[in-house]
Amino acid sequence: IIPTSEDIRNVSLEDLDKIFNKAINILTKNNIELELILSQSFITPSCGTGSMQPEDALKVFKTNKEFSNYLQDKYKNYLPS
Repeated sequence: IIPTSEDIRNVSLEDLDKIFNKAINILTKNNIELELILSQSFITPSCGTGSMQPEDALKVFKTNKEFSNYLQDKYKNYLPS
């Protein structure tokens, strides 16, 4: 879900949240429970960080961590403690 192109320079947590929510909505409309989705999901960069400029690659991993933390906080009531 985390872009590994020059898009990483301009992506926001809100942008990523919209993408994540689209995926969640598709799955829940197909009768997959939100709790199940959240408990079996992980956030990862798209393929390709090895060929990026070092500062962009670092931004990918920083954004990945920030978005993961953001989702953990947003869905803390749905996640096992």
